[in-house]
Amino acid sequence: MIRYTTAEKVPELTKCFRWFVGLFFLHLFTFWPLVFFAGRGRSDFVVWGIWAALAAVWLATIFFVYRLFRITQSYLVWAYLPFALLPLFDLIALILLCVRSSAELSKLGCEATLFPPRIGAALACLMTLAMGLFFLYGQVSVHLDHAMLKRKGQRIAGTLRMVIKHRTNFIPTGSSFEVEYAGQTKRFSVNRKLLREHTLGDGRFTHHELPVIYLPNRPDVAELPEMLGFSAWSLFPYLIGGVLAYLGGYGLLLQFRKPAAMRSQ
Repeated sequence: MIRYTTAEKVPELTKCFRWFVGLFFLHLFTFWPLVFFAGRGRSDFVVWGIWAALAAVWLATIFFVYRLFRITQSYLVWAYLPFALLPLFDLIALILLCVRSSAELSKLGCEATLFPPRIGAALACLMTLAMGLFFLYGQVSVHLDHAMLKRKGQRIAGTLRMVIKHRTNFIPTGSSFEVEYAGQTKRFSVNRKLLREHTLGDGRFTHHELPVIYLPNRPDVAELPEMLGFSAWSLFPYLIGGVLAYLGGYGLLLQFRKPAAMRSQ
């Protein structure tokens, strides 16, 4: 059996750790979709595609368990394999394999890292940029929908079905109405004025009519007329999204500007 030196064990154990983490998430996003699709009569192509992904997860798990065994030379590593090939138990087995790889690295005085430092920094910047763009896109989409509703929207009588009061950590953060209109139901955020007008003083409400403006060709694009237009609250997503997009983009730019030798570290 091949004997690994300490200098050789560190990169091999790091690779095993990263692969076990990746296989955990790959399995998480293949097994449960398989259960969902198979139980709903979806296309055979989708089901067989997910089965192929599961087979790839199992084959890769066997290969890296073997590599972990070669590095540690411990036959106890093989005890994880039967559980790693059983549905529901395999996620637990992959977590334990991650812990075992990390523990072996700790014995060598090293810390398990999911990504190399440079790649980790670039991914963090990319995620920050994506979050910022998501905030901006969501708010721009709302304003574009409102502009379309003002130009081509039609009024229709909707029926108030439910009043929802939102709380975060027991702190009130707003309210919304669940309104039925044009054969469908949608939730609309409302301000305090609308909340007072359409509810009773003690918090109760009645199933009464209230106007809704919507696009006949896209019924899901709708709004309460009183909520159309600019709101000071819309500045908050723009501010947060702009800051995140700037920080993420600037961080990525710095990563690309670094010398190639430094980026490869």
